[in-house]
Amino acid sequence: ELPNCINRELIDNAAVDFVLNLNTKNNRKKLTRVLFSVARTRLDLLPFYSRFAAILYPVLPDVCVELCQMLKQDFKYHVRKKDQINIES
Repeated sequence: ELPNCINRELIDNAAVDFVLNLNTKNNRKKLTRVLFSVARTRLDLLPFYSRFAAILYPVLPDVCVELCQMLKQDFKYHVRKKDQINIES
């Protein structure tokens, strides 16, 4: 459902729905992986996923903290990697 949220109202409703109906530890881990693994062809979703994470942060800070750790690790991996051709992937 998340990739279909292409405006602010839909992403806001999805965030509220997640907190009220889907808020389990397993679902939070799945959500973190989904937010982290955005397809390169769908970069238009990044602002909406950022908004989604920002909405969840006051209620579920563990999702955002884990997402930030994953992003930092991926960034460090690409910076340290000798072959810089795939740095944008």
